[in-house]
Amino acid sequence: MRKLLIGLALLGACTPTAHSTPIPNAVRRGAVGPAEAVNTFLIAAKREDLPTMNALWGTKDGPGRTEMKAEERDMRDIVVARCLRHDSYEIVSDKMSINGNHTLSVAVTRKSLTTSHDFITAQGPDHRWYVQDAGIRNLTGICLQT
Repeated sequence: MRKLLIGLALLGACTPTAHSTPIPNAVRRGAVGPAEAVNTFLIAAKREDLPTMNALWGTKDGPGRTEMKAEERDMRDIVVARCLRHDSYEIVSDKMSINGNHTLSVAVTRKSLTTSHDFITAQGPDHRWYVQDAGIRNLTGICLQT
């Protein structure tokens, strides 16, 4: 009986921690809307989930996975994920531009630092939305935090 209890305790310790915000199971390419693209991208970046981030990069022409070599793409995503580490974030506004893209202004907070920046999303084929620009230029402070 004691061995069983110890085994169950060890099994529980090895079980992954549940995250409060789930990522859609099948993010193969894009999202159903601009806000979902940004939300899912930010969650994936926080978790350093490179495949999900890759599925959400793109333009009006569709997914951007084929635009660069896999190694370069993964290196880019690691840097972006580091700069998008956050304790919380809030989508402050969503504005549509003349070309149909949406610019979502996002306040990103990590520790005591909050920065605002713009994500640009584009609608691609099959009405799927992609993150065209993650706006990390304004996140220098978060990028440099340990």
